[in-house]
Amino acid sequence: MPKPRSHYDVLGIKKETAPEEVKSRYREMARTYHPDVRKDHSPEANRFFSEIIEAYRVLSDPLRRSEYDRQLDAEAAASRPAEQSRPQDGPRTEGATSPRAGSAGPSARRPTYRQARPAADINKLLSDAEMSFIRGRLKEAESLAHQALRLDRRNARAYGVMGDIHRALGQIDQAVSDYTYAVQLDPHNLDYQRKLDRLAQKNRYRASNSTSSERNLTGEREPGLGLVINSVGWAVVFALVLLTARPSQNAPTFSFGPAHGWTYQFLGMAIAASLIAGFLLASGRFVRPLDDVLVFSSGGSGAMAVPAGLALIVISVVLFYAALVVFILISVAQQHFSRSLSTVFSIAFILVLGLTIAYSPGNEQEVLVWGGNIVFPSMIVGWFLGDFFRGWW
Repeated sequence: MPKPRSHYDVLGIKKETAPEEVKSRYREMARTYHPDVRKDHSPEANRFFSEIIEAYRVLSDPLRRSEYDRQLDAEAAASRPAEQSRPQDGPRTEGATSPRAGSAGPSARRPTYRQARPAADINKLLSDAEMSFIRGRLKEAESLAHQALRLDRRNARAYGVMGDIHRALGQIDQAVSDYTYAVQLDPHNLDYQRKLDRLAQKNRYRASNSTSSERNLTGEREPGLGLVINSVGWAVVFALVLLTARPSQNAPTFSFGPAHGWTYQFLGMAIAASLIAGFLLASGRFVRPLDDVLVFSSGGSGAMAVPAGLALIVISVVLFYAALVVFILISVAQQHFSRSLSTVFSIAFILVLGLTIAYSPGNEQEVLVWGGNIVFPSMIVGWFLGDFFRGWW
């Protein structure tokens, strides 16, 4: 397997390069190789740009760079003993025997117990880590993957598991770093390459912030445009909520489940307000991309994870507050609260309160109890649509 390029090789600098030169080189390469600048969004271009970002992230931080240099030195030292321990040609002592032609010694025929046992331990740790990840126990999965990496710092599967965990936790920069290592160590693994490409594509707008001064000077993006669009959008949401207070005379009504006498006007305004709210949260990047939050990727072993976020949507159609309780229980079990889902649940509850206060026919309690069944799923749909416009303003 070809030796992966070091961060120094990626940036084209020497190990003793000063920090100021590292920063200057990164800026030069970012301006040259940014996919938007080169008009090249191929997987290879995205992957190379991700390697540039990761190289700068490590080499620009003195502590990370020091740790990385120690890792490089350790790997270089580990590759020398095999050559140094090779027997030298010399005069054969009397009585010495040599293996017959075509035969190999015991150590060449099969790995020793000391060699095989760590490999078995690592595979067991990673299998357990993948199962813990699938079950939503992210802290436990992270601990197991770290144990595997302590035994083998060049294990691509361990970095892949760490990438899945950090992606689920919303730590996108760290996930990109993990997947980059996994691809470098196992360049033929298409799963790692696909995950890295997806994150690199989503990360283009974040990475472009490092060159935001150039973008603003050229006028490619008006800084206040996002503020204007969001202000107008939330004003429309507020107006739609208020419109539910004046249903048309003799407006047709409908019932679903225990809710009775709701007008179609109320239903339409509630759905429209919720769609727009979800759209604004996603397009304005107040929440992470939907598939990063609701759908957990499968572990490296190929077992599929249960999409807990999709289960929340299904539960919310039955009872919004039950979905909220399930979300809290999942978050406690994972020891991690999704900020994006917390934001959507909070906005959904605020919209339900607003609809409850505004709706006049006297069904306020039913709106408060069952309104979330309409609001939350509609916000998820708006979130999905808003992801297509993420970063446009």
